[in-house]
Amino acid sequence: MKRWLYILVLLSIISCQDVKWPDKPKNLIPKETMVEILAESYTGNAARSVKNRVIRDAGIHLDSLIYSKYGVDSLSFAQSNTYYASQLNEYLDIMKRVEAKLEAKKALIDTTLAQETQKRQDSLKAYREAQIRQSDSLRKAVQD
Repeated sequence: MKRWLYILVLLSIISCQDVKWPDKPKNLIPKETMVEILAESYTGNAARSVKNRVIRDAGIHLDSLIYSKYGVDSLSFAQSNTYYASQLNEYLDIMKRVEAKLEAKKALIDTTLAQETQKRQDSLKAYREAQIRQSDSLRKAVQD
């Protein structure tokens, strides 16, 4: 049994010796642009998971729109993403910035939604109060 364990450990060590890390691509996308692209991609994926049929029926290709917005193609994005993913500290920094960007966007949407909900509630309250005043004035008119 110990022999198999030694062989397994030896094979594990030997198999990890020739890891080839990706070279830095010539058309490497800057970190800040990667943050923007990834944040929009994650937002697009969330939209796709909610309204996939609508997006598909409209013929919208979200990834292509995002790439064209930032002037990159899918190959340069894939190469840059692979390169940054091999640079763990840089990729963690990018992902933290993406997460912060998405959290800020979520906070803005939540605030806007709360304001709109409050406006609707205020409008309904004002409408109900106007209805009560109108019915009270009609009662007074009938009683007089």
